[in-house]
Amino acid sequence: MYGVAAEHYLEYAALRGDASDNLPGVSGIGEKSAAALLEAAGPMAAVWADLEHAGGANVAAAIDSWSTERGGRRTGPSVVRRLAAPGARERFDFNVAIMAGREDLDLGISPDVPGTPGLLPLDPPRVSRVVAHLNMEETRQLALRVLTEPPASAGGAGGPQGS
Repeated sequence: MYGVAAEHYLEYAALRGDASDNLPGVSGIGEKSAAALLEAAGPMAAVWADLEHAGGANVAAAIDSWSTERGGRRTGPSVVRRLAAPGARERFDFNVAIMAGREDLDLGISPDVPGTPGLLPLDPPRVSRVVAHLNMEETRQLALRVLTEPPASAGGAGGPQGS
């Protein structure tokens, strides 16, 4: 959908930012340049290493070569300048840290074991407790509605009732 391999999506999102979460991206790097960068130069670890050790020469050449093959403009040097700008790496690293999923949280649910917490619908107080730390009432209400009410197919012809 974005022209980026799935394994690069987090880096893509961190580069371009996410307006819906109020996370600005690296200044001057939008959807197109982020996708081109990752497609042409590979993972950001390699890009940052090239910027550090070769001033971004290899990244600029890779982007220009990639763009030329597709009949596009040569933008390698400008992309490298934006990545090398003060605060660019910090913005990228911050976005990655915020956007990355957490796998170290014990939510006390076990959806793979029938009859245990984790199968929908979930326990409303538990969902409320887990989501409340976000301090976003609309998100809490949405989580409660989606996760604690019976699925639409279980609620009869009219769907779930009340709330």
